[in-house]
Amino acid sequence: MAKKNKSRKARKQAKQNLQKMPAGQLRQKGEALLAGGNYREAINSLKLALQKAPDDTEAQRLLVRAYALRESQLRQKGMLKEAEALHHQVRQHRPDVAVMEAADLLFFLEATDLQNAISLYNAYLAHHPPVGEAETIISGTLLETNDWQAATQMADAALLKPDLPVLREAARLMDSADWEAALDCLKPVTRRSPLAPAKLLCRAMVCFYQEDDDGMQRALAMIPDRFPLHPLVERLKTASDRLSPLWQGQSITTDQIHFLLQTFKDTQASGAARIIRRMAQAIRPQDPLPAIEQLLCMLFPLATGQYLDAYDFVNLAETLLPDPRGGAIAAKFDFLAFDDYFADTDTYIDRLDVEFPDPADRAVATSMVLSASVEWVVEQGIQYEAVHTSRFAKGALKRLGATSNEPALVLLEIVLRAIELDPQNAQAQNLLNRLPGTSREAKRLKETGLLKLVEKHPDDPAACIALARLYLKKNALRKAETHLREAERRAPHDEQVKEMHVLTLLRSIDTNLKRAKFHLVKTDLGKVEALNARKLAAHVAARHILLEMAHTGQLSLFGDGIQPGEKETLPTIIDRHTAPLSAAGQFAALGIMDIDRQQRPEIWNKARNKCLEQCFKSRRAAIGTLTSKAMHNLLLPDIDTLPAGFGQAAWLDIFVSRYKQIFEPLSDKDALPVVEALIEMHSEDVCLKEIQRRLKYASEPYLTLLRFYRMVVQHNIGSSRSTAADFSALIDGVPSQHKEMFRSAARRLSRSARWPLRAALEHFDFELLDSQCNCPICSGRADMNDFDEEIDDWTDDDYLDSLISEINHPDQVFASMAEAFVDTLDLRGASPRELKRRRKEMMNDYQSRTMLADMAKTIPPIVAMRLSDEARYLLFG
Repeated sequence: MAKKNKSRKARKQAKQNLQKMPAGQLRQKGEALLAGGNYREAINSLKLALQKAPDDTEAQRLLVRAYALRESQLRQKGMLKEAEALHHQVRQHRPDVAVMEAADLLFFLEATDLQNAISLYNAYLAHHPPVGEAETIISGTLLETNDWQAATQMADAALLKPDLPVLREAARLMDSADWEAALDCLKPVTRRSPLAPAKLLCRAMVCFYQEDDDGMQRALAMIPDRFPLHPLVERLKTASDRLSPLWQGQSITTDQIHFLLQTFKDTQASGAARIIRRMAQAIRPQDPLPAIEQLLCMLFPLATGQYLDAYDFVNLAETLLPDPRGGAIAAKFDFLAFDDYFADTDTYIDRLDVEFPDPADRAVATSMVLSASVEWVVEQGIQYEAVHTSRFAKGALKRLGATSNEPALVLLEIVLRAIELDPQNAQAQNLLNRLPGTSREAKRLKETGLLKLVEKHPDDPAACIALARLYLKKNALRKAETHLREAERRAPHDEQVKEMHVLTLLRSIDTNLKRAKFHLVKTDLGKVEALNARKLAAHVAARHILLEMAHTGQLSLFGDGIQPGEKETLPTIIDRHTAPLSAAGQFAALGIMDIDRQQRPEIWNKARNKCLEQCFKSRRAAIGTLTSKAMHNLLLPDIDTLPAGFGQAAWLDIFVSRYKQIFEPLSDKDALPVVEALIEMHSEDVCLKEIQRRLKYASEPYLTLLRFYRMVVQHNIGSSRSTAADFSALIDGVPSQHKEMFRSAARRLSRSARWPLRAALEHFDFELLDSQCNCPICSGRADMNDFDEEIDDWTDDDYLDSLISEINHPDQVFASMAEAFVDTLDLRGASPRELKRRRKEMMNDYQSRTMLADMAKTIPPIVAMRLSDEARYLLFG
């Protein structure tokens, strides 16, 4: 921190010294900086010189050159937006094209990109004859960028315009390394043509491959310095004997690659295999197998993007590469493409020894595969299906480190296995924090993993903070404080550590306030004040008010006692502590007091209740002063900042029930999470009223999104039933770039919806609303977390109910159903690849996936082992 302050002071002092310099000295300083390549500082000096002497033409000339050189520098660094901003300054300060000299034109063309260069040159040609050197710069830039669309905008007066087709064909041949053909293409080009340097470069490269050093040097010597490819020319001049080709032998052209892709798309697997073998032989004649593997890996994204058939692609890998390499690559593609949950994960991990023979590297790779598998399952929201369809897949889950049958526990156990193999796995650490830990066993697993991370990362406070947050949920406050002190030791100035420590102390204060242990409250408040967590100032102020309120009219902890006439009233206590806070902070402090009123009604008499309501009422006008972000943070705070046992819905109700205009400061983007919270707390009337108000002025995409929310709410409460066609008509009109926003909103809204709308929202498939079948599976009423209870509601077929109740072993019914299902699909005796294909198709369909998962859960292990291979694979993978 001290080093930063010193640096800031030094910059401030240098700026003050610059301000004191006269204009002439500033111009000289800017010129020196320009010559030294420090264009940014040169701009600062020259701008200041022009402020002091606006008529200094030399300073103006130097400033525009500094702008142009800085633009070129930024383009070389890839900072294109910043470069465009500088180019705007260049256009403002450069001479008018009508009086611009040729030398200035060349300077500005070299400093900018092709589009701006052509625009400038076209404007120049309107007042001057063509300049050959300028067109040489443009032609060289064209060879570098291949931006032929920009080239078509050249003025007809340009010398280069008729030769653009020739240059384009030559550039294609150069890119294919066919230098002799490119030279023949440029044969008509004369020495005075702007294309002459490109022709000389082709001649030099032909001589280079023919090992004619003298001819190459003569050709290179005639290429002008202004040719944009001049750095390559200089390297060839000085180091041609030290340049080696990338590979020796046949080269691969762009046309060959296009032909390979077209062969794939035409599903000609055998033809694709022959092309890949030829290309690999060209790349690595002595050992083509690594080249085959690299080509397959490069083509694999086309398979996952559904441009190629993924099954044919895996078969191709097994055909082209011998075992064990072919099996390992096929297992990798299976893992990445087929979404077969943990079965493919287990198969790929078994093959990792081929790809990573070193045990240390293999452990890291295994950890990454495990965490990636869990991440995919969590993102898809298919924990239930992933676990219950993988239970008996040759012991896959057990080998992955999972022993439990509970989906949430299985994922945690796999993540712990990933951390055990590689404690540096950031994805696994993130998953450990994100996965839910509501049950006692889940909390124990999370605690085990976090303790291991605390030990393995002695300098990182993140694990300590996560462990403290876990202990806070378990109400183990002293344990949480112990780990927060360790986090403070590791990161003394980390604000997150401070805030977490304050939250732990506030939770302890709330407990001691309820127990009337005010001396402990005072001690903890002292610790809180020492930590100085400004983001939680409102929460701290509320606890001060509650403590002083408890001692109003009694012996005080803050002095020797309260004398008659000195007693402070509750309104003055509240005003004194909330005065330093912002408007949002004052509302938050009053909200904390209202929570205390609800949790400890015995200490809140009629006078105190009236006083609190008056404080809320007196701050009504302050609502309009809040920004959208401040209001959003007030209404939806982090759940950890609220007192124990108090949720976000109850917190939101504190303000919604008192202020009708509470939502007005919110923007449409910030209002959507609040609307979702209102739906969860079953305040549909308030929600619909707010949506209707916003529909009058909302803009896209929020206008359509609000209509979608309204349809969901009305359908859910039964006031207006929308059909699948209604939802589809609304969604189909949404631009593709906004579809993911709607899909995410549907997933969140599904938590509060009723079946079958819940299933439609979860899977973003509104055809489920029109399903004719009313059973729990097809209607979506089957609860994935508690199927045994929901099956009792399957009352649509009394005969089926009575039949199942009369059977002594109902699990046998599902086993028979599974075997019959195999026969219905004509999969008896099918190959493993065909079984995999059909299983993936079923897993991509919501109803089929739900049915398979429920059957897999219902069939006990002893029955599952007696199933046929086809039925067992179809259910469990």
